Amino acid sequence: MRSAQVAHALVDAGANDTEQCAVAWGDGTVTPATFTPTGAATASGSCAASHVFTAAGTYQVAVSGTDDDGGSGTATIAVRVGAPLSVDAGPDVS
Repeated sequence: MRSAQVAHALVDAGANDTEQCAVAWGDGTVTPATFTPTGAATASGSCAASHVFTAAGTYQVAVSGTDDDGGSGTATIAVRVGAPLSVDAGPDVS
């Protein structure tokens, strides 16, 4: 299993808006993301989330943001997840 974290900027020109974010991880899992505001004059900030992939592969990860006025946007990135590393430390020694 491999964990991944994503963060994406969200810019909303409206003042006093409420933002919601979600991440579709490309493996059938969608999770809410945490919105962290960065400015008082607008509802700008960033959306962040983490996820554990259970299989190696390339996944199309989409971060979506929506405000309370109905505005929305999505950014997508390809994430390549490798197979877990395997280490053989040799035989036990007593």
